[in-house]
Amino acid sequence: MARAHEAIEAARSAALEGPLAEALLVLGQAAMTAQEFSVARGALTEAGPLALAARSDEVAAEALARAFYIAGVHDGERDTARAALQIAEAVARRLPEPHEALARVINNRGAIALVERDREAAHHDFVDALDILQRAPVVDAIELAIYRNNAGSATPIPSCGVRP
Repeated sequence: MARAHEAIEAARSAALEGPLAEALLVLGQAAMTAQEFSVARGALTEAGPLALAARSDEVAAEALARAFYIAGVHDGERDTARAALQIAEAVARRLPEPHEALARVINNRGAIALVERDREAAHHDFVDALDILQRAPVVDAIELAIYRNNAGSATPIPSCGVRP
């Protein structure tokens, strides 16, 4: 995360919105991995609007999707998450399909539905996200495994009487 902070400061000093948004996204991703959600949320919340201003839809969609995930799943701020979700989805839909950013938005929407105990909506979103991700030109194997796990976690198991 130290390198991300260096890149953020350099981009800030040079007043470069696009590179600043990218550096903030990297910091947000690293902080999420480290389970430092307050750091991640701050970086991602700043990155989204900067990326939009710089016309970097891919960075904006990714940052907004991660920020609304943190708000809705980790911070319990469902209304904030839903508001950000609408913007993130609109931006992600401007990208060429199929795109992994759209898959992330839909997957994260499913995660919020699962937290809200709406297994049917979660399952639907997880399956849609997995389908989009599998058709994307570049697929990260770890992301693919996570999306498959998510789809499976919300799948009804009729023999056990569990319904979505």
